[in-house]
Amino acid sequence: SRLMMEKPTPFSERRQEVPEAKEPWQPLGRSLNPSLYLQVELLQNNLRQLTCLLILQAQLS
Repeated sequence: SRLMMEKPTPFSERRQEVPEAKEPWQPLGRSLNPSLYLQVELLQNNLRQLTCLLILQAQLS
């Protein structure tokens, strides 16, 4: 993939991306390992959904 071919961003430039990202590690993670980055995104979404379900269940019981 094209991501793998790119040279790593110098650290000073990389730090400037962080404020726009949802999580500080995301710009770095995306360039290092795109598939792992996607897996983490999915895990985060699953955790959010599970948390919501648990809260709902606690309110109902």
